[in-house]
Amino acid sequence: MDDRIAARRAAVAHDRRRRRRRWLVSLGLLVALVSAGAAAVASPLFSIDAVVVQGASADREDDVREALGIGVGDNLALADTRAGAEAIADLAWVARAQVRRTPPATVEVTVTPRRPAAEVRLEDSAWTVDADGVVLAGGVSEEDTVRIDAPNSVLPGPGVALSDAAVANALAFHDALPDDLAGRVDRYDAPSERGLRMRLTGPDGGQVWARVGAADDVERKAEVIEALLAQPDDRLRSEEDAVEELDVRVPSNPVLVPRNDDG
Repeated sequence: MDDRIAARRAAVAHDRRRRRRRWLVSLGLLVALVSAGAAAVASPLFSIDAVVVQGASADREDDVREALGIGVGDNLALADTRAGAEAIADLAWVARAQVRRTPPATVEVTVTPRRPAAEVRLEDSAWTVDADGVVLAGGVSEEDTVRIDAPNSVLPGPGVALSDAAVANALAFHDALPDDLAGRVDRYDAPSERGLRMRLTGPDGGQVWARVGAADDVERKAEVIEALLAQPDDRLRSEEDAVEELDVRVPSNPVLVPRNDDG
């Protein structure tokens, strides 16, 4: 064999052995690093020593911690913060939840609670709902909320958004009212979407009913109600020949409905 060919083959073989040794060394170093990292992650150095809950009242913190599923002593690096946030958000009274790791050993939970917006009274029960129509709890609300009487409606259980058209329409109408007028409304009568009425305090301190119907053109309906109440009409203030309600379902053609004394 030619000496040059033999030398070339020997050089190629040597190069292959060198590359193989280099690859094996690199693989060994990688395995060592991964093992060291896994050992470090699993070590007590990554143990959680505090779970801080913000945004929840003291009587609800335990519910948040239980739903979170992450506690003191768990591994900070391995804690599933996303699953914990989703579980907390499933609580009926929670609108949003954020969970984050704060090195060296803390998990922080920030909760945005749903705020009661209305107390919905059905034929034989009462439920508190937020502005989005999510049912928060059963029973009469202790919050300063507007009341919606909806005897023909059916509401789901806590944590579920209602689909009832009459109640949803009342919530949407109230939310769209100017703040000043909304603050003077204490009650809605919602037998149906079209039949929605609201009771508000007039300029003289008396209470007046207004039939408002669907939650459309709310700003214009509010303007008409304010204009009618501002008029010096004795029928709005006298028990005799008094107006039963204002009908502004068609705001361009409002109607003063007289009281029916036959019943």
